[in-house]
Amino acid sequence: MKTSKILTLGLSFLMVGALASCGASEDDKAAVETALEKSICSVYSSGDPLLADVSTQLKGDDNDALLVTVSQIVNTNSGKKVTVQLDWTWEEKYNEYMSIVDLTDDPTHKKIEFTYPNKAKILADMIAAGQEVTSTTVVPNTPVEFKVTASLKGYSKEANYKAELVPETATFDPMTIEELYRANKAGTNFEFFDEATGKIKTNHGQNFYYIAVSGKLIYKAPDSNWGLLADGDHIAQLYRLDQCTDNDKAVVGNYITVYGEIGNGYGNVQISYISKIKVLTDHSSVTEPTMNYANVTAGMLTKGDANFKSFCSGVSNSLYQITGTVKAGTDLATFTGGSRQTFVVVIDGVEMTIAYDYHVAKNNTELTNAFKNAISPLKGGDTVTIKGTLRWSNANGAHEFSENGAWTITPFEASGITKA
Repeated sequence: MKTSKILTLGLSFLMVGALASCGASEDDKAAVETALEKSICSVYSSGDPLLADVSTQLKGDDNDALLVTVSQIVNTNSGKKVTVQLDWTWEEKYNEYMSIVDLTDDPTHKKIEFTYPNKAKILADMIAAGQEVTSTTVVPNTPVEFKVTASLKGYSKEANYKAELVPETATFDPMTIEELYRANKAGTNFEFFDEATGKIKTNHGQNFYYIAVSGKLIYKAPDSNWGLLADGDHIAQLYRLDQCTDNDKAVVGNYITVYGEIGNGYGNVQISYISKIKVLTDHSSVTEPTMNYANVTAGMLTKGDANFKSFCSGVSNSLYQITGTVKAGTDLATFTGGSRQTFVVVIDGVEMTIAYDYHVAKNNTELTNAFKNAISPLKGGDTVTIKGTLRWSNANGAHEFSENGAWTITPFEASGITKA
């Protein structure tokens, strides 16, 4: 059987080791069997285990991937702890659908990714081949098979796994971040928003407006709840990276293409529920981010002012800084960094809300303390400079896009909060 080229070398070493071995004890053999009985293969996002010799459906629209164990510690019958190696291989014909990826900071696991067939392409190929295609035509799933070889001291045993790849049905329109923020002809809202229905439009008859957007990741929250993708000075907020099976590719500094839906975070534009991420080998189409913070002015915050920037002016999520005074009467001594908090900074008599998002420090004590040390000493009358990402916030909290709101700044680095 031809094996995946990715793992053939490792398999060769395994075979050599088996020939050179003086033999495994019965204890070692039992450990190998025990390792295969553990949950060593599961769906990456949900943790649902796959069972050997039982076919499992993996969904293309969810970009399902598998988490597989490559090194398993087992307690032997004699009370010792031994490490069983697990090598994952498949026939060469499955290489077009499957690949294996190392996981940073996790040497005991790897990820098996899948290239899913696309339903629209399959149907198009059927038509091109002269086959009849109707609205009831069923697109078959694609079966794949792979195996694991557990080994210890020259003794090995295999287990077989199989899955069905359910074709992806979503169609993602390529879009730049600048195009995402493009206003309609009347300049009253975003082009992607249907003012008549009060909802985001859809594309290709789908339930959501799916887009593929490229850029450089310049920030990612510690809990992966959100991040910032930049293309030049245009920045998009990425929402729920933690639910994406490709979250491991969302590394700050990476040039990536994200596939998700246009979303709304209380009036702020987002690319939400990202299903997959591809690392760009050629990022020449992405303009290098400047990382310059534009200055907030009173005029850009004041409706009716010539310098006012509306919610659909194209500056959503951009990097901005405000220098002003903390509103009189403010006392932030009880700020803990563990929950959302707002306070107001005044510039030339105009108020702007600073919206602390606890995800910027969640699950990280060092970051939480850094934000606490920066914010808790602030009180009314203090002169401060706050740097962060610009978000439009609806006044009524509804998930709509309208002028009924105001710009806020969300700091995402504690060093961006300085007191004069």
